[in-house]
Amino acid sequence: MDQRILIVEDDAELAARIAEFLREQGSVGDVTIDASAREAHVRGVRVDLTSGELDLLFFFASRADEVLSRAVIYQELRGATYDDESDRSIDLMVSRLRFKLSTALDHRDVIKTVRGVGYVFSTKV
Repeated sequence: MDQRILIVEDDAELAARIAEFLREQGSVGDVTIDASAREAHVRGVRVDLTSGELDLLFFFASRADEVLSRAVIYQELRGATYDDESDRSIDLMVSRLRFKLSTALDHRDVIKTVRGVGYVFSTKV
């Protein structure tokens, strides 16, 4: 996989970079992402995701196999600095996305927790 560091200034640029990634990749493992339709499929079956979960999946897919901290995820999704360690909104969103994907993948967990650091979307499941 091509390793790149992205510094994104606004939502439009993030969306453009994700769309570019998805044009190049289209899928990560059994997960296929259609950026233009804003849909995700697992093994050809559509997975019902909220807008926030889909944005999170796009971000994870664009940085597959890279450990991402809560602060990095929060910054990318919310456009704000993560400065409240008691804010568990990212954990909750990851938990919901993880459940939906693992259910579709026969309980294989593609989103791994890296204790004390964050999460990784693993293509090596």
